[in-house]
Amino acid sequence: AAEKQMKDKQDEEQRLMRRQRTRRMMRTKMRMRRMRRTRRKMRRKMSPARPRTSC
Repeated sequence: AAEKQMKDKQDEEQRLMRRQRTRRMMRTKMRMRRMRRTRRKMRRKMSPARPRTSC
């Protein structure tokens, strides 16, 4: 029984770690998306004559 409790505790800790990691990744993805949008706007303002590139 004690071994099962230990295993359950470890599984719970791993699950919490995974959840935190995914949440952090989502946050960073959102920030990257926002930054990319603002950067594109700034570039368009700075140089409107330059043709649009792929990225």
